[in-house]
Amino acid sequence: MSKKLMTGNSAAAYGVLLANPDVVPVYPITPSSSISEKIVEFVAKGMLNARIINVESEQSSISACLGASMTGARVFTATSSQGLALMHEILFGVSGFRLPVVMVNVNRSLWSPWNLWADHSDSLAQRDTGWLQFYCESGQEALDTVIQSYKISEDRSVLLPTMINLEGFILSHTTEPVDIPSQELVDKYLPKREPEFKLDISDPHAFGAMSPDPEVAMEMKRKMYEAMERVNIVAQKADNDFYKLFGRRYGVIERYGPENPDTMLVTVGTITGTARETINRIKNNEDIGLLKIKMFRPFPSKEINKALEGVKSVAVIDKNGGGIFAHELKSAVGKENLNIRSFIAGVGGKDVTPKTINDIISNTFRNSESTKEPVWMLDKIKDLKAPNKQNGNRELMCSGHTACPGCGGIIAIRHIVKTLGHKTIVVVPACCFTVVSGPYPTSALGVPLLHTAFEVAASAASGVRAGLDAQRDKETIVLVIAGDGGTYDIGLQALSGAAERNENIIYVCYNNQAYMNTGIQASGATPTGAWTTTSLKGKLGARKNLPEIMAAHRIPYVATASISHLDDLIRKVKKAKEINRQGKGTAYLEVLCPCPSGWKYVSNLTIDLARMAVKTGAWPLYEIENGEKRIINYEPEDGLSIKEYLKLQGRFKGIQNKDEIVKEIQENVDKEMSRLKKLSQL
Repeated sequence: MSKKLMTGNSAAAYGVLLANPDVVPVYPITPSSSISEKIVEFVAKGMLNARIINVESEQSSISACLGASMTGARVFTATSSQGLALMHEILFGVSGFRLPVVMVNVNRSLWSPWNLWADHSDSLAQRDTGWLQFYCESGQEALDTVIQSYKISEDRSVLLPTMINLEGFILSHTTEPVDIPSQELVDKYLPKREPEFKLDISDPHAFGAMSPDPEVAMEMKRKMYEAMERVNIVAQKADNDFYKLFGRRYGVIERYGPENPDTMLVTVGTITGTARETINRIKNNEDIGLLKIKMFRPFPSKEINKALEGVKSVAVIDKNGGGIFAHELKSAVGKENLNIRSFIAGVGGKDVTPKTINDIISNTFRNSESTKEPVWMLDKIKDLKAPNKQNGNRELMCSGHTACPGCGGIIAIRHIVKTLGHKTIVVVPACCFTVVSGPYPTSALGVPLLHTAFEVAASAASGVRAGLDAQRDKETIVLVIAGDGGTYDIGLQALSGAAERNENIIYVCYNNQAYMNTGIQASGATPTGAWTTTSLKGKLGARKNLPEIMAAHRIPYVATASISHLDDLIRKVKKAKEINRQGKGTAYLEVLCPCPSGWKYVSNLTIDLARMAVKTGAWPLYEIENGEKRIINYEPEDGLSIKEYLKLQGRFKGIQNKDEIVKEIQENVDKEMSRLKKLSQL
């Protein structure tokens, strides 16, 4: 065993390393991204022999897990919040197929409002999907629970997937000492997966077929229910076996404090540590105990009832807006004389301090009889009325936004919105601009702004357009501003649907060629050879040619632009505006917007880099009308090598001396420009 200082996310990743999965599909979402990045690092260093799949959405991530697990492979993934919600449909499939997939969910509040901080709303919303659920208090518990979860899920009497929950930032990004077990001992504890049934050409079976007989469907659900009922015994055995080898155990619940307390605090996750320390500081605390619930699904009713014997009052501290743990506990406990009170604390990441715990204890002692519940532990009620916005400035992208120095995206957005004017409604999915535009109750835009989910910007914009049309408003322009991740990948389905319907909207992709907002992970727009946190040795394969994909929809207008050529950008925006005003349909603009952080260059070089991309042909400027007519707006400079463009960016450092890769990139650039020239002459 070795001990290291690490975050909760790193601890979970080390647990995955030791469990030795075969396949790890990944998709970035804050605050879980660093788990996947760490696993990618393990693979890049040769520490883990696993296939990393960079997918285009969380729904695809869990679907890839399902497919890989069906072959008999050991599988892992990680997600958070909106990502977990997007997986919802497939979660039922994974449990219904009885697949022992293990997933870490880093708890984060669900939209709306957008919030990066932790509560349990995301995981508790999945409580009836047939997944086991464990909640961790520390980094050590996270590492150990990953290993134990494979042991439990892969048990032939269980065969159900497991969701391990870590609270975002509170645990995921907090550093603490963690013991890392030896691989030899983990292998002794956790043998290789041996599935009874799998996708096997030597023994063909069909999986997931429709069940026309209701009795068959009900019998399958009954078997899942019985498997869930067996989890408690299997989990406790796995915990005991783990203790024998590693000297640590957790149980499905943990009781702490005096033998016979009158009052019991019930906690989940990281609140437990605060509650434990608060109780320790109370003088003469013989009347107050603590009950930590680690396993939520299946709910450990028998163990909880035993732990509450002799207790008169229970204060359940819920980190969700519905008091779900309190409801579950009230349902599970059959004691009429037991006063169970529900307290809501920590929702949206609000700190739960020792004072909060003391206030809950005092409230419980003061009110022996149940009063209005749940009790919301707020210091004060805030006035949520937004202030009136005064914008006498002609600039519709105001100063005071939170963009990084040298951000290319903010330059593009400023000029695009200014060109379109005040009669514009902006729709924005999750992306850098979600943050840049300003947190509640502020906005850096002088026009109405609708924030929406990552994958549905074009659909939401279609709804806005339809609503305006229904109110006979043909003047207002509906503009989507989205990054490349929300356009090339997770948002492509909605964008394609809007284009197929030829919705009268303008869609602008500010392309910085990676998922910059979540930590610089590779996207479908990332070019060959570029370093990202999920392509440490340089991305393999070419980026998607999305302008051509959009042109294939035969929409009225597709154009590429660059912040280095503002006259060209503004002209194209005006053209899209005219198409929109005439009601002709969808206009798609894609603007190259260098990112200092992700491209690794000094921030004052943003415009120079964008210009160099155009000059070398790495980013050709052209227009496509009605899917057919192509117009090239700028000819690359003769004799200017793509190498001159690549060497200005740290993200291409790994291929600078690999002439064959640079040569391949140059050949692809030349081929694309030659193709565009031929098509423009037709």
